[in-house]
Amino acid sequence: MILATGGMLLAVATAEADSGFGAVHGNWCGAGNRVGQGGEVLPPVDLLDTACMRHDFCIARHGVGDCGCDGYFLYELRHLPYPNPHQATKARAIYDAMSWLPCAGPAAVTKPLWFFGQLVEDLHSGGPPPWDVVRRLFYALEHPW
Repeated sequence: MILATGGMLLAVATAEADSGFGAVHGNWCGAGNRVGQGGEVLPPVDLLDTACMRHDFCIARHGVGDCGCDGYFLYELRHLPYPNPHQATKARAIYDAMSWLPCAGPAAVTKPLWFFGQLVEDLHSGGPPPWDVVRRLFYALEHPW
């Protein structure tokens, strides 16, 4: 079930990015949405959006799929202080989806293991069950702001 869920996350994330309608949060999380109507670069709206902006700048510098960029981004997503459950759920959904996107570098093999490690940590700490991954993903896509 988890592997199928990971495949679905990857398929949905890819479809969202390809469609151009993949904004998940703020101005920087998801596909598109970085430039205002006057051509100005939009500022991040909060800490989650700032983390997404840093990740975007990192991949612009090092290339899409750089494991170093993804690894730091995933670390930030799991450790930022979120002001409310809405934002924490969206951050975790982004984490879940990013964990399954392929990357190049030493962390390429271990990146999906971080995802499974979080699921195990959730189970041991009384957190959400593994099947909550799907709920989080659809929640983030349905509530882009």
